Amino acid sequence: MALPLLGMLGRGGLELLKYAGAIGVPGITFGLLGQPKEYERNFDYDYYEKDHPRFYSPIWASEDNPLGFNEEMFNEAREEYYRLKPMY
Repeated sequence: MALPLLGMLGRGGLELLKYAGAIGVPGITFGLLGQPKEYERNFDYDYYEKDHPRFYSPIWASEDNPLGFNEEMFNEAREEYYRLKPMY
């Protein structure tokens, strides 16, 4: 008696999974996993942006570089940013 009931539940479970996939249960799962973590929310993204004042100084200003942008320092900061990988 329990064996046919088990078969019906198994078949019903497969149907449920089929319909759940169609309505987006994987999307809900990935949406929950894709939420930013505490580290990502508290990360100082602006510190690594090209517009941050630490990359500019009148000392570095020249005719070719009127804004005084230190490209070498910016490249080092970008390497550090990708080593930390806050968004991955």
